[in-house]
Amino acid sequence: MTNRQTSLHVHSPRPPAAPRPPGNRQHELPGGPCRLMGMPRPAGALLLVAGLSLSLAATATGIRIGILAPTGRESARSNWVELEHWLGQALPGEELHFAYLSPDELNDAVSRHQLEFVLTNPGHYITLETRYGASRIATLESGLSPLAGEVIGSAVVVPTGSPLRTLDDLRQHRIVAVAPDAFGGYLIAARELLKHGISPERDLAARQFTGFPVQKLFAALDAGAADAAIVGSCQIEMLQAQGLIAATGYRVLPPAAPPPAGYRCRVSTPLYPDWPFATLPGTAHPLSRQVTVALLTMPRGADGAGFTVPTDYAAVHGLFRDLQIGPYAYLAEWNWQDWARRYWDWLLAGLALLAVWVLHTIRADRLVEQRTRALRQEMAARAAAEDQGRRQREQLDHLSRLGLLGEISSQLAHEINQPLTAIGNYARGMVRRVENGRMEAGSLIEAGHEITAQAERAAAIVQRVRTFARKRVSERQPVAIDVLVAETVRLFAVACPGIPPVETDNRLPPGSRLHVDGLQIQQVLFNLLKNASDAMAGLPASQRIIRLELAPDEAGRMRIAVTDRGPALESGILSRMGTPFFTSKPDGLGIGLSISQSIIEAHGGHLDWRPRPDGPGLCVLFTLPLLP
Repeated sequence: MTNRQTSLHVHSPRPPAAPRPPGNRQHELPGGPCRLMGMPRPAGALLLVAGLSLSLAATATGIRIGILAPTGRESARSNWVELEHWLGQALPGEELHFAYLSPDELNDAVSRHQLEFVLTNPGHYITLETRYGASRIATLESGLSPLAGEVIGSAVVVPTGSPLRTLDDLRQHRIVAVAPDAFGGYLIAARELLKHGISPERDLAARQFTGFPVQKLFAALDAGAADAAIVGSCQIEMLQAQGLIAATGYRVLPPAAPPPAGYRCRVSTPLYPDWPFATLPGTAHPLSRQVTVALLTMPRGADGAGFTVPTDYAAVHGLFRDLQIGPYAYLAEWNWQDWARRYWDWLLAGLALLAVWVLHTIRADRLVEQRTRALRQEMAARAAAEDQGRRQREQLDHLSRLGLLGEISSQLAHEINQPLTAIGNYARGMVRRVENGRMEAGSLIEAGHEITAQAERAAAIVQRVRTFARKRVSERQPVAIDVLVAETVRLFAVACPGIPPVETDNRLPPGSRLHVDGLQIQQVLFNLLKNASDAMAGLPASQRIIRLELAPDEAGRMRIAVTDRGPALESGILSRMGTPFFTSKPDGLGIGLSISQSIIEAHGGHLDWRPRPDGPGLCVLFTLPLLP
């Protein structure tokens, strides 16, 4: 972990030892690299831990205080002389033992229950708290910041001429730091890089850890071996004040947010709480209370340094959690058991939601199946009803045509009698000419042509009647409107010879066509003309005038209107017209207008009726879409 970055008298020489109160004894326990000069490092470390354990175990009757000393016992002890002196005065009659230890030595001493109290940096404290149950009783207040919770940070130092201006610029550049576990000297900056989307492991060109002293970092910058150096807050100011590095030539990258007003040092990151003084499990509560009171009543130094009540270390926990180190290292190692233990509540909620979703899906599938089955049954029933209705309409249509056919049969007989009579006359004339010996070829040929023409005329009349009466499947095709209307009017003239000709007013564009079943539209038009003729049956022949109008409407559709001059109808009769089996004629069936309405609507049109606007009578009209 990082060396102590602030001290009670960091710039003053070590003062002489203060006189100790009677009966109070202070001991400096062995420990630190100075005890192992000239020995191989691994063996020295083992002997150091063994010697430390024996020394601490031999002082079981006193108060044992472990203090973090990452750079060595002597350099660390110079930072805490006044603390030793004050606790010796505040706890008379107690035997105090101060052990200045490296992080590993401090961990070992705590695990062996050889200490009552520890003083360490915030990062190391989080490990002791989560692993061994350490509990802070006071927090160092160094006087560098007006807030005890915002003291320690990282400074990212670059040469003055460097193009790097912000932390975002560090991507794919080289950095140096003292150690990967240095709290202010690396970890705080590493977390800030993560916040800027830069992974220290993946997004930097190189990382180098030089170890102490910190001057090595600045030497790397001067030599061009690194682009930026990470140091603890206030270290660059301290080294420059002591003359250990150049006073100029370096600058610190600015933080995202400025430090609190009154903070004395340049930093590149947010600030974290200062060093905690913590008690360990097994320490007597009265003793912890005595030490707490002593720390909180310790006189302030010249720079305002002292101890205050414990501050919140949640920010330090957040740092370790984001970096997935220390007590949160398990976050970097995925296994489903740990994941299930950590997120069991979310997992349970997810399983519950999944179960609800599965049940909902099953229920929805069943509902869809039931409703689909019901819909199919309904569609089948509707199709059957539509089929039955279609057959009934076809039957009614056929009956309507047969009824009309019966009404016009006598007139058709008279009409067909004319060509038959002419054929007979021409045939008898030809026989007499043969009997009298007049065999002129021209006369016989002329008579033959006339006989042929009259026979074709009779056949056409018969065919029209047969076609009109025959049951068949509806077939739609383009039909010329003027041809359809003219043929219907001719057929109507044969059926009703006793009235004046139908007055036709065609205002449609020439060549207008419909996509319809021509025979059905002819049936509708014939029925309307026949109804108009029947409505005027009581009028003199000269007044029985039927007007047929063809014109485009506002929507570009064809409108056909049939107007008669019959007697005016009551409103009650007008409202019921079109109802199946309702008729105002004594011998009517009441199906003609209803069938006509169904035919027009099936072709996408509309049939309506209204009183004649300029006198008695009725106007029946329908619309149909024109072909483009």
